[in-house]
Amino acid sequence: MSQNNPDWYSAFISPDRGKYMKRADVLEQALQNKAWMAQNGDRAVVKAVALYLDARKKIGQALLQRDQMGGSRSLDANSNDDLAELWDRFTTQLGAESPEFSDFYNRYFPNDPVVI
Repeated sequence: MSQNNPDWYSAFISPDRGKYMKRADVLEQALQNKAWMAQNGDRAVVKAVALYLDARKKIGQALLQRDQMGGSRSLDANSNDDLAELWDRFTTQLGAESPEFSDFYNRYFPNDPVVI
């Protein structure tokens, strides 16, 4: 795969971790926009995105707390396996409930390090 699509492979193995935070911020702004929500707020994918962002903040805060207590802030750290498993189950469930969310998540938030 890396030989057929080197740009994709390069981005895949060393993603811009900040892009996820920027995307989350843009989505938060959209969810706070009353006019946009009036048109889109009843869509299953929008409801799932709101749940995703809320859970993302909570997991990010838990990671930050662990970092401040001398642990790791990385969701990939062995010491944070419990949070990683919880996060994986949560995002999988959201995707199962909304295929449109699954597509959205896989396109815009793959490998999200959940850093706030």
